[in-house]
Amino acid sequence: DAAACVACPVATYLQLDSGVATCERCPAYHTSPEGSTAPEDCICALGTKGAACEPCAPGEYGEVIGLDACVRCKAGSYSPATQAQCKDACIPCPGSLWSA
Repeated sequence: DAAACVACPVATYLQLDSGVATCERCPAYHTSPEGSTAPEDCICALGTKGAACEPCAPGEYGEVIGLDACVRCKAGSYSPATQAQCKDACIPCPGSLWSA
């Protein structure tokens, strides 16, 4: 749309190809700030660990960017989700079930 200039949204970056501008998605488990202009702007997203941006496994979470290891849910709680992004994703074990 030539009626307005817009920035690429979060988790994308500007790609110029033969004078045509498009917003390309960052790779899986990566994000970027709004208005990113290069693939290098894509960084590991929350809920990932290590240089390869591996998602945190169920039972873990990652609430800051750049973790070497994800944080385990505290004893007696679990997170069924992959790539959980905060400790609130850890929920109490039901009934008489337990986690270490």
